[in-house]
Amino acid sequence: MYPVIKSVLIGATALLISACQSAPNPLIVQPVISANSSQLPVALSVTDTRAQNYLLRIKLSDDQAQFASSAPMLETAIYDALAEKLNVVNSASKQVNVAIRQAIIRVEQGSVKHQAEHEISLLLTARKDGATYTRDFNAKASSEGAFRADPAKLEEKFSELLGKLLDDMLRDPKLIDFMAE
Repeated sequence: MYPVIKSVLIGATALLISACQSAPNPLIVQPVISANSSQLPVALSVTDTRAQNYLLRIKLSDDQAQFASSAPMLETAIYDALAEKLNVVNSASKQVNVAIRQAIIRVEQGSVKHQAEHEISLLLTARKDGATYTRDFNAKASSEGAFRADPAKLEEKFSELLGKLLDDMLRDPKLIDFMAE
């Protein structure tokens, strides 16, 4: 009789542990841009060129990790944030493309603390009248805290970092001059 009870207890424990380590929900990305709006008509596109489609990687041990994507998709979040500040006209002769090269939150999860690294790399390409302007925009941030990483805080930090990077992009003096010519 004891072997049966022992088997049930082991099974219940394993189920409880696996339930506690379920995959995280998609992160909500909502960058806020404070740059002034532009009335210059541009055709806008955003492409995701990353090798992986997840935004969050939580390393639990050397051989175990959890992954989460973003909601909305990252390219949609960037497009929507930029479209609020730009006069987007699909047929415009001036084109702006933002390529997402890197966008990741890496979390090292320990038993009593966690460390998080946020990294974003975007490539801006602007075209008009046969001329092209390109520039890389990069940002990094790190944080740490006690116990498990809080997804809400990770979302907030990443959205803030992305918003600042998009602000830098829209305020780039060379881009402004290039598009105004």
